[in-house]
Amino acid sequence: MNILKFVRKISPHLLTLSLLAVPFLVHGADPDPQGFIICGNPDQTPCEFKDFFPLANLIIDRLIFMIAIPLATLAIMIGGIMYAMYPINPGKKAQAWSIIKAALIGIVIALVSYALVKAVISLMTNSSVLDLNSLF
Repeated sequence: MNILKFVRKISPHLLTLSLLAVPFLVHGADPDPQGFIICGNPDQTPCEFKDFFPLANLIIDRLIFMIAIPLATLAIMIGGIMYAMYPINPGKKAQAWSIIKAALIGIVIALVSYALVKAVISLMTNSSVLDLNSLF
């Protein structure tokens, strides 16, 4: 069997399996099973303005680690599969490389902005001034 035919035959199954596995991995990594509600429940204190920054922090964490990183990983996987499936076609090879580059640039931008927003929130809430452990 030709290796290219084998890759073309098995890659949709691997892609489907990886797409099905991502929600389970992300859900298993959820540190707060209650979701976004951090105040106002019957057993909690009422919501105040001071609860805004922890809520913003939680939303940013979820956006970066549950949406941006899995999407970038998926884009890199798609680009890698395209790169492997079309080794002779220069147009598809260039398109695959541009997908991989865009995903890598996007994830770098997302992580740098995440660190900056964490630093600003840390400075605005008078928590330890730019504690590097609180950034990640």
